[in-house]
Amino acid sequence: DGCYFGDVACILHTRRTAGVRAKVSTVLFSVSDDKLNEVLSEHPHMTRYMQLIAQKRKVRLAFLDPANELSQLSPDQIADEEDAGTKYFCRVENIRKKEEM
Repeated sequence: DGCYFGDVACILHTRRTAGVRAKVSTVLFSVSDDKLNEVLSEHPHMTRYMQLIAQKRKVRLAFLDPANELSQLSPDQIADEEDAGTKYFCRVENIRKKEEM
């Protein structure tokens, strides 16, 4: 539903951090690093937003590394603004709220 992936590697100039598998028929669009940067250079507000999302995703991925030094993720670090709108993260958030009761 309008989600994107591959941003961490493109924006932070790192190795790819995730893979994706679709459960339903899906239409995907591919954008090269150069083209993404070209578009973002014309929209600095989107550049800042996507950098923020990429940083949050990188922190979340670092937490999953068994060698990490992070003790626990804060609720703000569990899902970024893009992920929070997906069905998966909404379901996880509902489970977490029930556990807090």
